[in-house]
This record gives sequence, structure tokens and C-alpha cells, in this order.
Amino acid sequence: MNHSKMLIFCLLPATALLQAGARPVADVPDDLPLKEQSLTQLEQRLSTIDSTLEQLSNYSLRTGFGSVGYASRTRYTSPKAREWVYIKLDRETYIDQIVLVPSIGRNSKIGFQANAFPLEFTILAGTGSDTNGQIIATFSEQDHLLPRIAPLVVPCSITASWVRVETSILTRRIFDKHYDLKFSEIMIFSGPENVALRRPVQTSSEIRNKYKTQQPRFLTDGLLPFLMDSGRGQPSLRMLGVGIKENAWMSIDLGNPYALNQVNFHSVAPSHTAPLDNQSDYYIPQKMRIEGARQADFSDAKTLIEVQYNSLLDVGPILMHTFPETTCRYVRLTVVDPYIDKMRPNDQFGIGFAEIEQRC
Repeated sequence: MNHSKMLIFCLLPATALLQAGARPVADVPDDLPLKEQSLTQLEQRLSTIDSTLEQLSNYSLRTGFGSVGYASRTRYTSPKAREWVYIKLDRETYIDQIVLVPSIGRNSKIGFQANAFPLEFTILAGTGSDTNGQIIATFSEQDHLLPRIAPLVVPCSITASWVRVETSILTRRIFDKHYDLKFSEIMIFSGPENVALRRPVQTSSEIRNKYKTQQPRFLTDGLLPFLMDSGRGQPSLRMLGVGIKENAWMSIDLGNPYALNQVNFHSVAPSHTAPLDNQSDYYIPQKMRIEGARQADFSDAKTLIEVQYNSLLDVGPILMHTFPETTCRYVRLTVVDPYIDKMRPNDQFGIGFAEIEQRC
């Protein structure tokens, strides 16, 4: 299951969730007004809604330090400023969903809200030879997209190699009330696959001082401003290896050969305190090598991917990495550069994850 896509459905407005998840009571027409339903029918409907809500994942906003997405140039004094962002995919592919994740800001009066999410904009997509593209959707003030903190999910059906978002009217950023454009993430789905993950981004402008946490590359890094806990099951303990140094490794037997093309690392929860008492990269190795093999002794091992995290801006709750599809049964993770825990005596080395997920 692609966690990023699952997250989007979990963050839809409550009314949409109820409409999508609640099963109609037997023998009650979908369009029957509530006031015409009996008490028994209403109680059954309420029970169905409650059981559906219990299956949904819970979410909260991330805290601590990290990248916050993309920001355009600053100090627009008028909302009528045209900005655009362009994502180039690695190939022409079928697209069935485009997701715009707002940058989240803290408003001292009303709490968290979308920060500089555009008021009027158009989403286009096309192939490499078609520079004009096809309009996927157009939004205006009449669509009432704001206020929000949830991602905007835009269904579509097109084959494309690029996607562009063009704005016509911006909104104010929370900090100083100037107008600019901000997104936390843009995801482009082909079925369960986010084909925009870590793809190159071009923009009409960038924030002038190039503030490190707001860069075009963060628009497709797969890191969202949300945390999510499953609505089912019980929490499990993390895997934390203390004292692990360079070239330490662990292997996983998948049971059967699978065609793998993605690995997701779920980071150890930094803490359950506010403020956090651990950094967001807690026990994530600085560099790792992932290999796949058909033989248990890894005599036929192939390197699937090498990943490196250079700073706190590169890490988050779910670290997703894609690679060319490779059939293998055994997967080995080798620590090239371990995490260094400077809070422990003598700069303790280590590695830790809540979960390692392979996708095929």
C-alpha cells in the first residue's frame, strides 16, 4: 500500500469521508432525506458511520525541524501575480490523480491553516512534444478551496510526461501578509505509484534568499507536513540498533521472489513530547546501500539503490525511494555511514527504523 496515497483519503473533509465510507442502510434509498427516515434507520446509519470512522487513520501535524516545500519569490503586493511550477516525469505514463499538498502555517488567532495556497489556478499536463498541454482542472474563488489544511485531490485520466500548475490569483502568506505561492508537496499518481517522487522541478521563481527549508526540490521529495497513525491494530516497538558501525548489515527474506521497485523507511518516532526531545533524523543512517538477490548467500546480489541523507532537510516520517524494477527474494541493507548519537557518551553509533517496507 502506498502510504502517501492512503494519507490523502484520510485527510479529505469529514463530509466526503462520510459519503465515501458509510454504507447505506438496507432498503433505504440514498437520496431519502434524513427527516423522512425512521429512528431505527437513523440509528443504523449512525452505527455504520461510526464503524467506518474507526477504520480511518489518525493524523496530526509534524513538529520539529525539516523542509517545508516550495516558496516563490517574496514581497508581491498584489494577488494578481502569475507563478508556475513544472514537474517533469521520467517517462510518458498514465495519470489518474494529481494531489496538491498545502504548506501549513501557524496563525496565532485561528490555528493551523494553508499558507499562501493559490486562490485561482490551472493544472495542465502534456507530453514532451506538447508544450501547451491539456487543461486538467481550473479552480477559482467560487470553488471554496480555502480555508483548508487537507491536500487537494484532483482526479484525471491522461497520459503525460509533465504536469504544470499555473496561478492567476495568489493569497497572503501568514508571516508578513505579502502574496506568494507555497506548496508542501505535489504528488502525481499512476494507480498506486507516485510518479512525481523525486522528479526534477522547474519554477517561475524561487524565494530570493533561497531559505534552505523552501526549495523547488522539496516539492517532490515525498515528505508531507502530516504524521499518521493507523486506525487499526496495536502499536509495535521500534527496531533500534545501538553500537552499530560502518558495514553493519541486516537481511530480509521475502519468502518468494518479487519484482521490487521501491523501498520505504518508516523513521523511529522522535518522541511523544512537545517540544521534541530528539531530532527528526533520530537513528537514521547517513548513508545506506540496499541490495537484492535471488540466492540466500547474496552471491548474485545487485545494488538496488544507495541512499544518502545530508541534513535534517532530507529526512521525515516516511522516506520513500524508487529504483528500476528488480526481481529478488532477499534484500540486504548495509550501513555505509551510521547515525551518530551525540546525546550519548562517546558519540554512540546506531541505526533505527519503525518499519522497512518493500513495494512490488
